[in-house]
Amino acid sequence: MKSNDVLYIPCIKWKKGEYDAIRELKPITKKLIFPLIEVPEIGYDFEEHKFKKSIDEHLKKLTSRIKDNWGTEYCFVDPKYLDFHSSMITGEHPIEYLFSNFKKEQLNCIPVINLSNDHAIEEIIRKIMHNDNNGVCIRNTLEQLASSNWSDQFASVMDRYKLQAGEIDFIFDLESPNFVPIDGFIKLLIAIINKIPFQHNFRTFAIIGTSFPETMAGIKGTERIERSEWILYKNIIDILKKEGIRIPTFGDYCITHPRPIQLDMRRLKPSAKIQYTIDNGWIIVKGGTTKVKGGFEQYRQLCDQLISTGEFKGEKYSKGDAYIYGCAKKTNKTGNLTTWKFVGTNHHIEKVVEDISNLFEI
Repeated sequence: MKSNDVLYIPCIKWKKGEYDAIRELKPITKKLIFPLIEVPEIGYDFEEHKFKKSIDEHLKKLTSRIKDNWGTEYCFVDPKYLDFHSSMITGEHPIEYLFSNFKKEQLNCIPVINLSNDHAIEEIIRKIMHNDNNGVCIRNTLEQLASSNWSDQFASVMDRYKLQAGEIDFIFDLESPNFVPIDGFIKLLIAIINKIPFQHNFRTFAIIGTSFPETMAGIKGTERIERSEWILYKNIIDILKKEGIRIPTFGDYCITHPRPIQLDMRRLKPSAKIQYTIDNGWIIVKGGTTKVKGGFEQYRQLCDQLISTGEFKGEKYSKGDAYIYGCAKKTNKTGNLTTWKFVGTNHHIEKVVEDISNLFEI
């Protein structure tokens, strides 16, 4: 694994629309990304007042879904949404179960840890590191890194795991911060990045975050939203170069907000919408609810509206763009909400890789 070859770290909530989007990327794009795969949370059945699946049922197909849609290339796997106090029917811990299966299928999945993991998890991760020899990814939030005792915590983790800097992939996770005012936020980030030890020795050093809205409730018709994380990243590069600080790899949450929300779908009326990434933002084209007869037919009109903005990249740009074009021309079906998550995510990743390639003149 060579981190210098990685242009982009998309954080992917490993559900069907997202992993379909990863599978259908161009081969060259796949070579330039390093997915941060989040094991999805177990869905909740609000009618039955219980989780929809057992932990065994939930994790049963995860390994095959990574293998079939990403393959054996390196990726990060973060189990943060699992119940760490649960166990499989065999008595195995879910994290131990997952990484044992990854190894059996020869998948190169690097475990993601947080400074706040308890000692029981540490013992499991140490065992995984010993068996797989893939090191570990440390993912820290802005709040954690800004705390006064972060350096001590980090040093303690390195000591307990017996880690060398060259075994660490380090991700500075902004999550979804307030980017305004951007000049002040840049100064804060530079100060924090500057205090991270061993940054030049980490295998990977990345910064991820997003300004993607948590809800589309306030959006009507066609609107543009600023991609503040991308604007921020472009602004900090020259400063980091001048100060001799390692330039982190760029990452984001694609077209998803970081915070997962368990919603009672019986009470929701989801709207038809297309989330389309452009140079410094997103175009959101939104229609009415899909919970009416023929509700998904409105996607044909929404595709026409997107194409008419002049921002559409053309049917050959990505599999997502091809689907938009085909839907507008009535050669593709209108799909469902999962289809349009695939469309937006697939286009987004292709667009971000192009943006980063242009930024660094690759």
